[in-house]
Amino acid sequence: MKSVLPAIFLVALFASVSLAQGKSGNAVTINADAQEANSNTGIITATGNVHIQYPARQITATADQAVYETKKRTITMTGGVVIVQKGENTIRSEKVIYLIKESIFKAEPQPGKQVTSVYVVPPEENQESRPRPGSAVNAP
Repeated sequence: MKSVLPAIFLVALFASVSLAQGKSGNAVTINADAQEANSNTGIITATGNVHIQYPARQITATADQAVYETKKRTITMTGGVVIVQKGENTIRSEKVIYLIKESIFKAEPQPGKQVTSVYVVPPEENQESRPRPGSAVNAP
C-alpha cells in the first residue's frame, strides 16, 4: 500500500515560521502556540499567542489568531489585535486584514465597539520658522 504525505501539517506548541517575501528576501516571522499550513491552498493558520514581525516594514503585531493567505498576499488577524508600526503608530481592533502588497490595514471592531488608532505625525520641516495659527506676525 502506497503512503500519501498529507497536504496539511501541524507545527505544534510555540511554533515559529518565517515566510520569505519577494525577491529582496524580506521575511515575515510568525510565532504562535500552534500553526497549520496547507500546501494545496497556500494558507497558514496560526493560533494562540500569535506574534508577527515584519522588520522590512517595521511592523509587529499580536492576536489570538492569524491566517496568512499566500496566494492573496493577505494576513487576517483576529482576537485582541494590536499592531505597531515604526514603534509608534498603533491599531487596536478585533479584526485586521493586512494587504501585504499594498501595505494597507483594514480594521473591523467587535459589534458595538470601535477601532482605536494612534498615528504619530512627524513635524514639518522648518516648523519652527513658520508662524502658528492665531499668533501675531511682526511686519517690517
